[in-house]
Parts: sequence; structure tokens; C-alpha cells
Amino acid sequence: MKVITYSKNIFIPITDFCINDCSYCKFRSDLETARIMKLEQIKSQLFAAKRAGCKEVLFSCGTQPDKSVKFRQRFRSETGYNSVVELVTAACQKALEIGLIPHTNLGVIDFEALEILAEYNGSMGLMLETTAEVAAHYHSPTKDPNTRLEFIAQAGQLKIPFTTGLLVGIGEKKEDRVKSLQALCDLHNKYGHLQEVIIQPVKSTKKGFAGVSLVQLQQLIGLAREIMPSEVAIQVPPNLAIENLKGLIESGVSDLGGISSLTDDYINPEYKWPQLEQLKNQLEPEYQLQERLPIYSHFLQEEWLRRPVQVSLQREGWQNGL
Repeated sequence: MKVITYSKNIFIPITDFCINDCSYCKFRSDLETARIMKLEQIKSQLFAAKRAGCKEVLFSCGTQPDKSVKFRQRFRSETGYNSVVELVTAACQKALEIGLIPHTNLGVIDFEALEILAEYNGSMGLMLETTAEVAAHYHSPTKDPNTRLEFIAQAGQLKIPFTTGLLVGIGEKKEDRVKSLQALCDLHNKYGHLQEVIIQPVKSTKKGFAGVSLVQLQQLIGLAREIMPSEVAIQVPPNLAIENLKGLIESGVSDLGGISSLTDDYINPEYKWPQLEQLKNQLEPEYQLQERLPIYSHFLQEEWLRRPVQVSLQREGWQNGL
């Protein structure tokens, strides 16, 4: 019986203000209406997640909001912290203390910030999206493919277990998807740090987004499984593919990512997370649904784990996985 894994998590978006303005994005808010979370609010959600049996906390935000002077002023006034990285570092430390393993994706940050956050994260992430130059990214400076590949490489240099992936249906061509997968394969062959590659269809009714058919998605998943080394999981978000999940698993999907019973998918808010019982009923008996940590088991080694993370794993009895 094939095992399909998932991570029980809580999704905490620190702020939805972003310097990028991708034409398909449903997450970004303008400065005046942007959400900014305070540490006390974050702590409250962390304790709720622990009570609910979560193992992972996903910290996310818009890319490089601190580049806006007005945002920095508002952020400092409302949180008491000088930067998003400073606040997230404190939040990650608190999560580890409570017994939750942080997985942080703040978009493209500088190397020094990445190094700081690596100390308090079990894993981290950044979607490559595509190596193609697409119109959807014209107003999004950090969506430059070389910038994102360089960042993923830096994570490898720092030996951070890492999640990345492709957005599908944003104006890229079939050959672009192949090139993107090959670029990720090359990085993993060099650094060995990729845990999973997400194949995420973009759900948009806006002009210029034709989307992808089920057949195209299945073919791409099969291609991803063929190109990526066997130890790298191929993931699809179940809330974006619930009606076709078995077919996608047959094509090569082995993981369903983070699933939260407490918070929405803030990136795709109109697509609710499926209940675990619903997934089990849909997949069994052909497939076994199995919970995992945000750190894949083959990364539970000293060379991939910082001391604060090791201490938290040992305290919770997770040093060898679930």
C-alpha cells in the first residue's frame, strides 16, 4: 500500500503587505489595509495549535515589506520590532519552546537573515514558480528566476531542509516547466537539500490565466517524478485538487503538504482545507494517509538540524520522526 504523507500545521501570516504585485495574487494587501500580527497574537495561535495536536507552524508574509519606509514605521509602532525577520525569529523561538517545529517562508530575504532564521527552523521554503519571464511577474522584482534560484542555492549552502515548487498556469510554456524542474534537480544534486517539490496549479479567473487541464497537470506531475531524484517528494495542495486526488497520486504525488484544521489557506482563501477524515475516506484502502514532521525523516540528522531544533524534537520525542 502506497503511503501518502501530510503535515498537521497552523498557518500564521505575519503580514500580507508585499513589494511584489503579481497579477494572480489573492494574498497581497495595500499598506493601509495590510495585516500585521503582534507577538502576543502569534503566541495565542501557537498554544491553540499545540492543543490541537499540530506539529508544524508555517510562518509566512509578503516579500520584503520592510523596504517600505511607511511599513517599517507602522510595523515598529504596532509590534515593537524593527523588522519582520526580528519578529519571526522571536516567534520561531517561542514555537520551539512550546513544542512546534517552524517552517518559514518569507519570500526572498538576504543571506544574513536566512542564516539567522535557519537556527530556529526545522525547514524553510520558497517557490521557484518558473524559470520563465512571464507577464504576471512584471511588477514583482523578487520573482526574477535567477534571484530565486540563487536564494534556493543559498539555502543549500546553509544546509536547510527546503521546500520549493512550480506555479502552473501563470503564462509559462510546457518547455518552461521542464526547464524549471531541471534547474531544481540540478540544485538538489549539488546540495541535497530539497525535501519536496510542489506542483501548484494557479486558480484564477483573471484574463490571461488559462489554467491547466487535469491531463496537463497529471503529465507535469509524472514529469516531475521522472526528473527529480526519488528522495524528493512530489506534492500537490489537496484543497486545489481534491476532486482529482487519486489520479494525481497515480501520476506521482506522494505528499499533500501542510493541512490545518485551525486556519485558512491564506494564499488560496476560497479553497478550504479538506478534513483529514474526508481525505482518509477518499484515499483508503488503496493509499495510507500518514502524518509526518515538517522535517522529512532522512533530514533528522545532526548535519541538517540546528541545536534549538534538536532540543525541541528531543523534548517532544520526535527525534526519530513520528
